[in-house]
Amino acid sequence: MLFFPGTKPTVSGGTKVRIPVQKSLQGSKWTCMLINEEDAAKKISVQINVPPDAIVGKYKLTVEVTSELKSGKQTQRKAKPDVIVLFNPFSPGNLLHY
Repeated sequence: MLFFPGTKPTVSGGTKVRIPVQKSLQGSKWTCMLINEEDAAKKISVQINVPPDAIVGKYKLTVEVTSELKSGKQTQRKAKPDVIVLFNPFSPGNLLHY
C-alpha cells in the first residue's frame, strides 16, 4: 500500500509511505496487518496503523499487488478513495492538559 499527502510526494521527505503487509501492527510507525482473506472472492481485509507523528491531512491511497509469474514479477496498482487523518489522539501534541 502507498499512502501520500499532497501532489509531489517523496519517500525521502516522509510524504510517501510504502507499507508492506505484516503479521502484526507497530504503534510507532506505519504498518499494515492482514486480518481476513477470502480466496474465493480474491479479497483481503487489512488494518492500517497510523503513527502518532503522521502528517495531518488528506492522503492518496494506492493498493499495490505483486504476483510471481513464470515470466517474472508483475505489479498492479489501483487507486482507492482518499484517507483523511484529522488528528492523532496518541500524539503527545494532541493530549489535553487541565
